[in-house]
Amino acid sequence: MRNLNLFFFKIFEIIYVKNHNIKNSRVLIFFLFLNSFQLTAQSEENSANNNFIPNITVAPPQVAAMAKVGEIPIDIATGRMNYNIPIFEIKEGNFSMPINLSYNYSGLILDEVPGYAGVGWTFNIGGSILHSINGLDDTHREYQKEWVYNYINKLPPYDDPVSPSGLTRITNYLANISNGVFDGEPDKYIVNAGNLNCSFYLDKDNNAIFLNNEKYKVSGYSHTGFTITDSQGVNYIFNIPLDVTKSSGLDSYDYISSFLLTEINFPTTTNKILFEYENDSKIYNDIQINETLVQFSTEYTIQNSEIIKNKTFSGTFTSKLKKITTNNYTIELQFNNNPTDLSIAVISNLTVKDNSKKTVRNYDFTYSPWVGKRTNLLNVKYNGVITNEMEYDMSIPYPVTVPEKDYAKKDLWGYYNAKGTPAKTGITTPQDNPEIKPDFDSTKIGALKKITYQTKGYSLIEYEPNNVYMERSEYNFPYDSDGTVTSYVNAGTMARDNLNIDEETFSIDVSSTVKLSYNFTNHTQYAPMMDRDGNEISIYQDSNLIFNKKLTWLWEQRWIPSSLIISDTKELYLRTPGTYRIKAFSVMGASAGLTITLKKTDKYFNQTVGGIRVKQIKNCDFNGECITTVYNYSQEGKSTGILLQSPQFYSGYHIQDNDCTPKVYVRRDFYNYTSIYPLSNFRGSPVLYKRVEKTDFGKDKDKLVSNGKTIFNYSGNSRIANSIYDLESQYETGLLTLKEIKNNQNNKIKSENNNYKVSPIPNNTKFLYFLNCKIVRERRVNISGPGGISGSGCAPIYPRPLIDFQIFPYKYQPKNYVLRDEKHTNYYKDSLTQTIVYDYNLEGQINSRKNVNSNQETFETKYFYPQDPEMVSEPFAKDLKAANIIGTPLVTQNFKNLVKLSEQKTSYEKNVSTNNLLLPKYIYANKGTGNINISTDKKIIFDQYDDKGNILQYTPENGSPISIIWGYGQTQPIAKIENALYSDLSGYVSNLQTKSDITAGTEIEREANLIAALNALRTALPNAMVTTYTYKPLIGVSTITDPKGFITTYTYDSFGRLETVKDNLGNILSEN
Repeated sequence: MRNLNLFFFKIFEIIYVKNHNIKNSRVLIFFLFLNSFQLTAQSEENSANNNFIPNITVAPPQVAAMAKVGEIPIDIATGRMNYNIPIFEIKEGNFSMPINLSYNYSGLILDEVPGYAGVGWTFNIGGSILHSINGLDDTHREYQKEWVYNYINKLPPYDDPVSPSGLTRITNYLANISNGVFDGEPDKYIVNAGNLNCSFYLDKDNNAIFLNNEKYKVSGYSHTGFTITDSQGVNYIFNIPLDVTKSSGLDSYDYISSFLLTEINFPTTTNKILFEYENDSKIYNDIQINETLVQFSTEYTIQNSEIIKNKTFSGTFTSKLKKITTNNYTIELQFNNNPTDLSIAVISNLTVKDNSKKTVRNYDFTYSPWVGKRTNLLNVKYNGVITNEMEYDMSIPYPVTVPEKDYAKKDLWGYYNAKGTPAKTGITTPQDNPEIKPDFDSTKIGALKKITYQTKGYSLIEYEPNNVYMERSEYNFPYDSDGTVTSYVNAGTMARDNLNIDEETFSIDVSSTVKLSYNFTNHTQYAPMMDRDGNEISIYQDSNLIFNKKLTWLWEQRWIPSSLIISDTKELYLRTPGTYRIKAFSVMGASAGLTITLKKTDKYFNQTVGGIRVKQIKNCDFNGECITTVYNYSQEGKSTGILLQSPQFYSGYHIQDNDCTPKVYVRRDFYNYTSIYPLSNFRGSPVLYKRVEKTDFGKDKDKLVSNGKTIFNYSGNSRIANSIYDLESQYETGLLTLKEIKNNQNNKIKSENNNYKVSPIPNNTKFLYFLNCKIVRERRVNISGPGGISGSGCAPIYPRPLIDFQIFPYKYQPKNYVLRDEKHTNYYKDSLTQTIVYDYNLEGQINSRKNVNSNQETFETKYFYPQDPEMVSEPFAKDLKAANIIGTPLVTQNFKNLVKLSEQKTSYEKNVSTNNLLLPKYIYANKGTGNINISTDKKIIFDQYDDKGNILQYTPENGSPISIIWGYGQTQPIAKIENALYSDLSGYVSNLQTKSDITAGTEIEREANLIAALNALRTALPNAMVTTYTYKPLIGVSTITDPKGFITTYTYDSFGRLETVKDNLGNILSEN
C-alpha cells in the first residue's frame, strides 16, 4: 500500500475538511483519485438593396446574454470588469456545472435586452445553442451546400466557364446566390452550457466543424436539435427549439433562433441532469432600424441621393427555465417579470431542495424597479442574509426609448448616446456624422460602482473611456479625431472703401480636405445705385489659382441679383502639401469674405472609441483600510489599445447599364450609417490592450505607496475584414505572451513568456465553404426576333459575363490553436528558469510535456489517448473512441533526459462487473525502462461497480479487498470495509441505504438511527476494519466513525460553512 502514491490511479483514505472563508465550505471525500490529464427570386434592383443593407440576427434575451458567456474570461486585455458571484455547483462524479452570476459590463448598449440577472449581469444557468444565420437559413437548404462545394472546387456542373451553356449555368447559379434564392454560407451555432463553450458550423455532409478543432462530437439536425458529446463522453442534449418570425419590407419568414438544453447524461453512470421549462412561451418583439445612403450617378457625375430606412421586425419565442432535476436534488427558479413585456424577466429566487423536498439552499435576488426593459441587480441573499450588495452609476437614469423614434441614439459601436440623431435628409455622405461619436456620460449609465460584502468590506470601481493609438492615415471615423486641431484663416474686406483687398496664408503638410465658407454682401447704403463689379474671392498655391468665385451686382432700377447677401460652403481637396494664399477683393458698396476651416491632425494620436474600461478598483475592509489597484493602458503617453476591426461604411455598388433606346446608365453606391462589419467581436469589446500595467497601492503612514506591479502583454493585430472571412484571428487574439512581476523598487521578480502556434490538421478532409456573391452590373441590349418582330426588345445579355458579379469564395480548414511553450523565470540572485515545451496529437491534445530546468535537465511526460495509433490494441479503446471518451490518457510515461523512469496504464471493461458501463477495470504501473507487464504490474483491480458508476469493491496489489457502501441515493459513501467482499455485505446494504434515504422524523433522529445501523455493521464484521460516514445532504459530512468506534463530528453555520470539528469526547478540535 505504501507504494501506491507512485501510481497513476491512487487510493486515498483522506477526509479533507477545509473552510473557504466567504465561500461555501466543502467536505471532499476521496476514495479514488484519478490523476487524469484534461487539458425567392426578386428583381435585381431590389436584390441589390438587400445585398448592401445589413442583415439582423435575433435571439431571445437570455440566450443572447448566455451567448457571451464564452466572451467572459479572467483577462484584463479588454479593460472590462470581471466579477463573479458563485451560486451553486451541479456535480456528478468528475463532472461539474457551475451556476453563477458574472458581471462583464462594457457600457450601456442601446439595443441590448438584459438576460436573467439585469443590466450588465449574466446568470450562467442552463444552456442553449444560438443559431446565427449567414446568408439564408440553412434549415431545409442543407443540400445547397453541395452546390457551393462543387462551385468552389470547380466540379460539375460548374466546371465549364468557357462554353456558352457552361457559363450560363455558372452565372445563373451566381445570380440565384445574389438574389437570395440559393444559400451560399453555412450558419453558425454558438454553444453555451456550463463549461461547454464553443461554436460550430455544419458542412455539406452534416458534419460539425469546430473552428478551433474542438474534441467534441455533434449529432442531430438543424431543424430538430443537437446532441453534443464532450471529450469525457458526456452528452448534452439541446432539443427544444425557439422560433422567431422576422419581417423586413415585403419579406417575412420563420426560423429557429436557438435550442434549449434539456438533458445531460453520462457514459459512466445512469444518472441524468434534466432541465424543465415553462410551457407558456412568451414572444419578445423587437424592431431594428438602420439607414443606408444611396448615391445615384451617371457615367459623368453624381446626380442625387436618397436615404433608405430599413426596418426589421422580429417576434422571438422565449421559454423560462423552471427546474433542474438531478439524482439527489432539484433546483427551482422563480422570476420577476417585466410588467410591460412578459417575455423579459429576471430570476428572483433560486432554491435547492433535497429528495425529501427540504430546502437546503435558498437564494433571493433583489432588483431595482423596471425602467423600460432594464433593471439593476441590487443584492443577493443566501438563506435570508445579504451576501453581496451592489450600487450603480445612475447619475443619469436609464433612457426609456421608442425604437421608431430613438433608434439612432447610439454611437458607432452601438453604445447609448443621448445626443444621437437620425441621418439628415439631403446629406450626401455618411462620412460626416458627428452624432455617432461616443459620449462617456451616456455610455457609463448603469455601470457597477460599488460592491459591499457580507463582511462589510467593499469595493469601489472607477471607469474611463476606451481609447486606441492610431495613425492619421488609418483614421476613417465619420467625425473629427481626438488628434484634430481646428483653426480658421480669414480674409475680408470693408464696403466703404474702394478696391478693398485682404490676403492671408496657411500651410498644410499632408493632402487635406478643407472647408471653405465665403460670402458677398451688397451694402446698399454705400454708393447707392452704382454697380458693384468685380467682387472676388480666390485661393492660390504659389501662382496657381485653384479656386475662384466672382460676383457682380448690377443696378437697373433694382439690384440684379436681388439677394443682397450671397454665401455658400464647400469642401475643397488640396492634394499638394505646402503654403496656400487666400484673397478677398471688393469694390465700393460691397464686401467679400472668405474663411478657411483648417483641420490639422497629428500623425499619431490617442483616439476615444466606444465602451468603458476599469480605471481603478479600491478594495477596502470594514475599517476603511484600502488597497487601490490602478490599471494603466498606455505606455509613454501612448495607448496600447488597438482596434481589432476598423469601421467600414461603403458596402458596394450596382450599375444598371441599358444600351437600348433610350440609353440608360445608373450607378448606385451604397453607404451604411453604421459599420457593415461587427466592431466588437473580441469578447464583446472593440479594443484589445496589448500591454496593461496593474499596480497595487496601499498606505504607509498615511502615504500612498506602490506595492509593486504586474505587466501583461497580449497578442493581436489590427485588421479590416469581415468576420466570416477572418475566422482564425479570434483564436490568435488576446493570448498572454508575457507577464512580468515587479516589486515596489521596479525590479523584476518573476516573468512568464508564452509562445503559441497554429497547426493545420494533416490529411484533413473536412472544410468549410463560403460563397458570398453580389450582382454589381445589369447590362441590357436591343434584341430582335426573326424578321424583327417576335422577341424584340431590351433584354439582358446571355450568357452573362462574370464581371457582372463580385464573387467572394472562401475555404476554411479547422486548425489547432495551442500553447507551444512557456518559460518561467525567477529573478533572485542567479536567475532560475523553467521552460515547458508542449507537443500535440492531431486532435490538439497534449501528448508530450517537456520541462527543462536551469541545470538543463529535461523531464518529459508522454500521454497516449484511446484514439492514438499506439493504443489500437488496448481493450475497449475503440469503444472509448466511439463514445468520445478521449480526454483521459490510457497510458502515461515519465522520462528524465530521455531515459524512461516509470509508466502507468489504465485498462477498461464493459461487463457484468462494471454494470455494463465502460469503466476502468485494472491499473498497471512500473518503474524503470521496461514495458508494462499485465501479469506482474497490476496494482489495482476494480472488482465491482453499481449502476451509478460507484466503486463497490476494489483490491490493491497484494492486499485484501475493500468494499464501499453508498447511501443517500447512492451519492455518498457511508461505509468503507477493509478485508471484506461486497458479497459478504449483502445482508446489510439495503437496510443501510434505506436508513440513509429515509425522510421521516427529525434530522437528529434520522442520523442517530443511521449511526446505530452502521455501528451494528461494524460489530457484525469483527475481522474487518470499518469506517463509517453520515452527511448533511448538499452541505457536507456530519460524522466520521473510525474502525475503533471513535466519532468525529462536524457542524456548519447557516451558510453551509464548516463551523466546528469535535472529537469523540466533544472536545473542539478546530473552530472557524
